[in-house]
Amino acid sequence: MRELDSEVLHLLPLGVGDAFTTRYYHTSFLLLAGGAVVLVDVPAPFGKMLREATEKAGLRVSTEDITDVVLTHLHRDHCNGLEEFAYRRMLAGEGVPLPRLHLLDELTELLWYTRLEPSLGPGFPPAESFEERMSEFFLLNPLDRGQGFATELAELVFETRITRHSKPCFGFRADYRGARLAYSCDTEWDPEHLDWLAEDADLIVHEVGEEGPHTPLEKLAGLPPGLRRRMRLVHLPDALADRDLPMPPLRQGEILSIQKRGGEG
Repeated sequence: MRELDSEVLHLLPLGVGDAFTTRYYHTSFLLLAGGAVVLVDVPAPFGKMLREATEKAGLRVSTEDITDVVLTHLHRDHCNGLEEFAYRRMLAGEGVPLPRLHLLDELTELLWYTRLEPSLGPGFPPAESFEERMSEFFLLNPLDRGQGFATELAELVFETRITRHSKPCFGFRADYRGARLAYSCDTEWDPEHLDWLAEDADLIVHEVGEEGPHTPLEKLAGLPPGLRRRMRLVHLPDALADRDLPMPPLRQGEILSIQKRGGEG
């Protein structure tokens, strides 16, 4: 199996499609750095997505290896696999540490009662609070808006920023040993958000979609060439699958190593 350089930040896309795709999996990816394996969003079918992407990349990564989960928001194409993930980790046994779950504090209770509680249930004996029940599956790290966080097993640090979307949602910048990945997450066209993402970023992963709660391709196509060279697209509508795009999309199972850049842009 392939060995990754632990001194470098790596990105492995599990899915690159939008909420209604029939050609891809929904957008999700792994960040691997040192001992940290960070899962960004958890669509369904999570287990199949993880297996196919890691096999294509020549990696051996299982659900039990994931140290952190970043849940950007609660639209179904970003969180419908979390129940499966929680059950898989529970069945892994007591020797596997619980993953840390990073999400907006304002969404924690909503996540439990609308997504997880109907299946994961009250427990036996019933927990005194939803936080207590959730703590059987995750180490919760509720975030205030704009609050950053770090992984415990590597020097991987995240800054977050609320996006312009139809539900509370955040994008982030992730720094590891001098390299920076920026991820827009779901957002309307927002030049201020893009400026924040682009600051010292070596790779910018930006969503693209329909006019409204997403960023139209035409807006991204009009960006300066130096900026576009640092960008990759995700959240792809099927209609863009066969088009010649102004910046390349991420591809499921194709790993990127993020290096400190030089030059323009």
